[in-house]
Amino acid sequence: MKSYTQTKTLPLIFTLIMIIAQTPQITTVTAEVSIHKLESMDVRGGIYTLYIIADNGYMNVTYKSLEKYTEPPSINVSININGLKKWAVYSLTNRKLLYGEIQDWKIYPLWIPKCIKLNDEIPVYNYETTFKCIVKNETTIILSHEGEKLIYDPFTGVLIEGEIRLDGYGKLQLKLNKTNMKIRREYFDDLYFDWETLTLNLMKLEKEYANILKVYSIGKSVLGREIWCCEIKASESEDGVVLIDGGMHGSEVIGVKVAYSILERVLSEYNELQSIGVLKRLTLIIIPMLNPDGVEMSKYSPPTPSIRLKDGRCNANGVDLNRNFNYEWSAGGSPLYNSTVYRGEVAESEPEVKALKDLMQKRKIIFYVNLHSGVRQIIIPAYQVNPYLNVYANITSILSNIFGFEIVRGGIYGGSANWCLMAKGGPALSLIIELYGGGTNALNVDWFLFYNPVDDVEIRKLTILSYQATIQILLNAKKWRDMIFEKTLPSLPLESIKITLITIIIIILGLTIYVKLRKSQGRINDKRSPTKPPMSVEAKFTT
Repeated sequence: MKSYTQTKTLPLIFTLIMIIAQTPQITTVTAEVSIHKLESMDVRGGIYTLYIIADNGYMNVTYKSLEKYTEPPSINVSININGLKKWAVYSLTNRKLLYGEIQDWKIYPLWIPKCIKLNDEIPVYNYETTFKCIVKNETTIILSHEGEKLIYDPFTGVLIEGEIRLDGYGKLQLKLNKTNMKIRREYFDDLYFDWETLTLNLMKLEKEYANILKVYSIGKSVLGREIWCCEIKASESEDGVVLIDGGMHGSEVIGVKVAYSILERVLSEYNELQSIGVLKRLTLIIIPMLNPDGVEMSKYSPPTPSIRLKDGRCNANGVDLNRNFNYEWSAGGSPLYNSTVYRGEVAESEPEVKALKDLMQKRKIIFYVNLHSGVRQIIIPAYQVNPYLNVYANITSILSNIFGFEIVRGGIYGGSANWCLMAKGGPALSLIIELYGGGTNALNVDWFLFYNPVDDVEIRKLTILSYQATIQILLNAKKWRDMIFEKTLPSLPLESIKITLITIIIIILGLTIYVKLRKSQGRINDKRSPTKPPMSVEAKFTT
């Protein structure tokens, strides 16, 4: 008996202690909300630019996808100067030459990072030649080096005008004459956010509501943009988290607008919401723009859907983030790189997906809303295998009364809502809300109009309805969570797990001490009374 206690109980205690020691701590470090200088360039396959060379013809530049998943993400650049062609492949992450014929452009000069700031210096041509940003405003970026000036468009990052060096040609005075890019400046100036504008607005909100709002980064996109997370913490002890994200598909910028508008209005009406019990025991987390690289491309990607629509929808690696989660990954999406629903080479390969998944696993998410557009629907995720359809009947009844949208049975694929519901672990409800659909006529004109309204009244209506839906979710999320407890064991929060393990250890230690005391007491009794126990009792300890 003594040997059994030493070899079994102590290792169990040691194992439990190690589990506690190795349990990841949930820590949130607030990142400074600032505009970061980037090295990347936002250009994708299917784009072309035509430059006029002063007194000497033309230079046509075409950009092609490599037609496969590459690390780093790359672009094939072909230049045609008066019929003479050269090509090279450049990294999208740092504009660096990977291979090809344009050997004197070690750093690509015809496209620059849009978020460059005044007085920043960046390499052009090579790492030894740096140009300084001397002008940065809404219409122009001007870089200068020893009297040379290059003028770029701040909306796209493309070269507009300047004297470019090229081996064998000397210096070419270029001026942009034509492109197939659809410059949607009016939409993003007046209606929608790009990443830089969103970042600046979040800076202002965090400063204005410093006691309520916490803005931090949960990771970076493929091209290095921070993925901002906005948290309004429960005013009392937290009993769960409601999570909303937008911009998973970069072409669907109405989701970004709606997510931000929900955040802004919750902050402005925070005191009134507290008075009716909202956000007392629940934390609200909003990720307005999960796919910032895709949003950047949606600003000027060619309007025809057949020409690389995926480069706005997908991330910079060409992966549909909503087909990259590790739930039935191979059942949905496409293995073909050119597909708009390309699922990636492996599940959860993309940094944006990893960032969202890590957040979901660290926090006690009880309700998750995934915002999209293209149609007007409320989608019940993984309908065929969804174990909580009775709960969803109540959820969709409330939300459909607000939106007036059709309720649809969602399929099985590697989407975030499916993963949250079926694979995250612990009871967590999720829902997909498709906010808007412009119809096939809009798709034939410009894919952007298919996914996003450009009428201010329509946008305003969607933000109001989405806010109302959010309040209903916050009011009912705990009730819905409790309803699903009837069908599944609860997922304990981390602190409860630790307390439970400590309690088990104390019980085991107490039992061990008790057994030792009983044995010691038995030895004392044996010394006092040498009478041998009956055979039947002795046999119990020897069998």
